[in-house]
Amino acid sequence: QNYLQQWDAFNAQITYHFETRKAQILEERGTAGYAFLTTQGDEGVEEYLSWVRQDKEVRRKWSRACDEHEMRMLDFLKYKKLMR
Repeated sequence: QNYLQQWDAFNAQITYHFETRKAQILEERGTAGYAFLTTQGDEGVEEYLSWVRQDKEVRRKWSRACDEHEMRMLDFLKYKKLMR
């Protein structure tokens, strides 16, 4: 039970990250649209690219954690069947 509570908390952190990112992007688009693509400076594109890289790292960690979680649950199921 403790493990699944920790998993749920971790999963909530990940989904919160993407909910926050979505809100951040919507706010940015509402304020400036896609102007960062056509401005002379690179700051807007660099900031966007930074978000892309951050999100990629979060997805990588989440994917690894999901794979590990699946294996743990499969192991638990095997153990549970043995105990019958």
